[in-house]
Amino acid sequence: MSIRKVDLNHDGISDLLLQDETTGDVTTLLMQNGIPASSITYQIAQDYPSTYKITGFGDFDGSGTTDVLFHSLSNDHAIDWLTGANGIVVGNPTYNWMRTSYDVVGTGDYSADGKSDMLWRGETDGQLMMWQMNGLYIKAYTPLGQIPTSYSVVDGSSDFTGDGKSDILFRGMDDGQTTLWAMNGSDIEQRFDFGKIPTSVSILDTKADLNADGTHDILWYDHGNGNVVEWLMHDGHPTINIIGNVSPATNATLISADGDYNGDGISDLLWNVGGNLVTWTMNVQGGIFSVDYVHDNSGNQVRLGATQIVEDAVDTFDGTGRSSLVIRDTSSGAVQLLSMLGPTVTNVVNIDAGSNSTVANGAGSGVVISADQSHAYYGTDGNDTFVIQSGAATVTGGAGDNLFHVAGFNWGATITDFKPNADQLVLDRSAYINAVGAPVYDPGVVSFTSGTAGPDVGDARYQFYYQTTTGQLWYAEPFGSVANQYELVATLQNHPTLSSHDILLV
Repeated sequence: MSIRKVDLNHDGISDLLLQDETTGDVTTLLMQNGIPASSITYQIAQDYPSTYKITGFGDFDGSGTTDVLFHSLSNDHAIDWLTGANGIVVGNPTYNWMRTSYDVVGTGDYSADGKSDMLWRGETDGQLMMWQMNGLYIKAYTPLGQIPTSYSVVDGSSDFTGDGKSDILFRGMDDGQTTLWAMNGSDIEQRFDFGKIPTSVSILDTKADLNADGTHDILWYDHGNGNVVEWLMHDGHPTINIIGNVSPATNATLISADGDYNGDGISDLLWNVGGNLVTWTMNVQGGIFSVDYVHDNSGNQVRLGATQIVEDAVDTFDGTGRSSLVIRDTSSGAVQLLSMLGPTVTNVVNIDAGSNSTVANGAGSGVVISADQSHAYYGTDGNDTFVIQSGAATVTGGAGDNLFHVAGFNWGATITDFKPNADQLVLDRSAYINAVGAPVYDPGVVSFTSGTAGPDVGDARYQFYYQTTTGQLWYAEPFGSVANQYELVATLQNHPTLSSHDILLV
């Protein structure tokens, strides 16, 4: 029961969205039989278009088609694309009273009225706000209270009780406290307190239905012993099982847990293990039926190249009802759509998306994680946002296109797995403005220089410098002193090759 299907024209087949990171333009590809049948390119906005990010999908007007929600990282605007039966955008209401420090953390249907709602969360004040939607209009604004910023809304869209209404799952990123709110509209119908679960155990996925009972389940990973643990949810209560072990030494990353590759209605798991794609086909008891390498009809393994990532492993583009894989080359922009029959690739369609385009379907909505202590923080398999408020924090994004938001002057954190042309490092422009000048006042893509030797006192002032041998990103002269001064913005532990599109000033 995936909640991530993107069907723009209500024909039962998922469609593909591409966003150009330079212009911000979004192209919709309406799919039939696994290939694009038509495409339309839209301009999102005239001002700072590259700072508008897709933050959620839903059906906000109850029309049966998937609508798209954008939120700008540079101003107070949110744009809601409402799509019609032919897949064309028929309405784009703009809401300009939600501050940029607020994030969309859920697009669920909390009242079961057939219309998706929006759940917003303040990064700095922790305020939780629900917008109950009615097409072009917000029919009700309801503040749900201030949740400590050390708590993340892990999931604000899934249904863990099986009543057809979306619920809200919280996790304390510093103390591990895990709490579920079962919702009835804007009312909290019931609270479930699961206690403090060690922070070395992270949530991998909350969108899968691992036993096909119509309720979303929770998947955990223990970074100490490698156990993968499932919570099979029923009426808000978990049945807990260890379903497998993935040694931390393998550097395995869960790509998705809510694809269905054999079409049996049970969510399957897809892993990236050193470039090898591995499926765990699940059975109706929530156990593993088989473990297989993804391969073609001849038995040849399908491996990810050094610049390839899986952008979507949930949507079905060929009308079979089975999930497909979308693989993008972050260097060339080439996109491959792989039709699946269990672990077997039955067909491959190539799409030239352009080197600046990303697949906006993404790997899921993800969560907002406040990295405010000298702890290790782990993302889910979605498009997570890390709000870095401690220079001593270590963050690991995992799968998905993640945003690493260095808030204000909180420089120096370590990012372990930055993926160029997929993840993005987001910097507050307020931290780079001073009386005698600054790099770029207007929001947008940051230009920088790079080299192997590191920054030098003779370098130009007000510039960013990336040291390729250490993965350190520096900024020169942030405080306007006469002598050049460098501040370490972040260390990218895996030493990726960066381009200007990877750094965004907002």
